[in-house]
Amino acid sequence: ANIELQSSQQVEEEENDPPAKDISARKRGRNASNNATPQPPSTVGSLSLHNAIILDQTLTNLVESKLLPHIAVLDLTGLSTLTDDMLEQICSHSNAQLKRLSIKNCRRLTDQAVHTLVEWCPNLLSLDVGGAYNIT
Repeated sequence: ANIELQSSQQVEEEENDPPAKDISARKRGRNASNNATPQPPSTVGSLSLHNAIILDQTLTNLVESKLLPHIAVLDLTGLSTLTDDMLEQICSHSNAQLKRLSIKNCRRLTDQAVHTLVEWCPNLLSLDVGGAYNIT
């Protein structure tokens, strides 16, 4: 499955873009510095994998996609396959961007998950661990 992030800022910019007929006029006004190699977005968005089944390959694909540093809100609610090691991989590749995280009903997670969050997610403002019975 393809994962596409779109921040609220990007949505607003698209809504405010001039009609398609003005695109050529905008292109003519660009200078050479705007023709550089595309950079990752500077904005952050959200990703919900609510009740998905996460396998090792799914996690590998997510890490390799380089999307994690651009995610501020991550919903992992109900991921029955999510383990402490998988959460550590996610958090360690997020570049401390996560602000809100839901690991509600992720029953394989233990206290080690909390230690991972403390280590890798210093900017976390909201954490939902309801139903994660192995976290004390």
